[in-house]
Amino acid sequence: MRVELYIVDQVNNAQSILEDAQEQQNIRNQLCQLEVEGKRYCDKPSAKP
Repeated sequence: MRVELYIVDQVNNAQSILEDAQEQQNIRNQLCQLEVEGKRYCDKPSAKP
């Protein structure tokens, strides 16, 4: 019983972490579109797989 609860808890944690990561990526994408004084606030272009 405890093991099952532990697994459910871990899955919930993983989903929460994924959602946070997705939210950070969305914020990064929005920042990337902003221009302040002609400068773009972007991460360096990364090679996409």
